[in-house]
Amino acid sequence: MSKINIIIDNDSGIDDSFAITLAAASSKINYICTISSWGNSNIEQDTFNDNCFLTANNLTDHTIYRGSATDILGNPPLTDGYFGKDNKCDIDLKTSKDIKIINDENLFKSWDEIQKHKDIQYVVLGPCTNLFKLIKIAGKKLWDHITQVIIMGGNLHSKGNTPGGGEYNFASDIPAVEQVLNACSPTLVTWDIAEKLAITKQEIQKWKTKSIHGNFFIKICKGFYDYKKHDLVHLCDGLCILDLLYDYKKTKINNLGLNLENGKLIENGGNYSITYVDKFDVSKMYKDLKEVLKID
Repeated sequence: MSKINIIIDNDSGIDDSFAITLAAASSKINYICTISSWGNSNIEQDTFNDNCFLTANNLTDHTIYRGSATDILGNPPLTDGYFGKDNKCDIDLKTSKDIKIINDENLFKSWDEIQKHKDIQYVVLGPCTNLFKLIKIAGKKLWDHITQVIIMGGNLHSKGNTPGGGEYNFASDIPAVEQVLNACSPTLVTWDIAEKLAITKQEIQKWKTKSIHGNFFIKICKGFYDYKKHDLVHLCDGLCILDLLYDYKKTKINNLGLNLENGKLIENGGNYSITYVDKFDVSKMYKDLKEVLKID
C-alpha cells in the first residue's frame, strides 16, 4: 500500500508539534518537508521550533523551507503570546544541525521541491500566506502535484478565538484565505470542531509508551499544563493528521462566503466550495491517538 505524501506548512506552536509528531509516528505517512510560516510567532522562532519538534521525533534528515515572514500585505505577525514568547511554553528542546534550513520567503524553492512529487496532501496549520504564494507562482500546475489541501482554520457556526470573532489562522491573513478559496476546494478542520476536542491532564497521566513519538507527545502536553496552569490542551493541528489517517465524517458546502473583516465563514454567503470535518468523537480521538503513538 502506498504511503500518504504530506507537506506541513505551519507556524510551529504547541499544537503544531502534535501534528509533526503524529506525522512522524505513522508508518502510513511519507513526510516530505516542512514549510515554516509567520503566525503565532515570528518566522525565526517558528523555524527554530520546527527544528526542535523534528529533532525530538528523530527526523534529522528533514528539510525546513523558511517561508513567509509577514502576511501578503507585509503586516507583522499578530502574536498573542498564548504559547509564550518562544511559542512552545518554555519547554527545553534541542535542535539538530543536520536538519537543512532553506531561506525561501518567496516560496520558489518550495515549489521546486513540490514538483518532485505527486499526490501531495498539503497541510496548512497556520496562516494561508505560503499557499497563496505557491498558487501565484505555479498557477494550475500546482494541482498536478497537490491532490488535496487540508487547513486547520476558519469557523462556521461558533465564535472564533480572536477578539473580532474569527478563527486565528484565517483572521491572520484574510486576503490570502480569499485567494486560496478561489483557487481550490480545501478540506477544513474548523475551530467549531477543534475547540471541543482536548486532551486532559488526567488522561495523559495514564499514558505509558516506549515510543519516542509518544513520549515526546506526553512531554509537550505536560509542559503545556505546567506553563498555562490548565488541565487540558486542544489538539487542534493534530486533528488534520488524524483525519488524513482515519478519514472522519465530512460535509461538503458549495455556497460558502468569507467575512472580509474577521475571516469567519458564512454559509449561503458566496460561491466557495469546501469540505469540512463535522464530527469527531472524543473517545475515538483518544483511541486513534493512542494507536498512532503506540500508547499502552
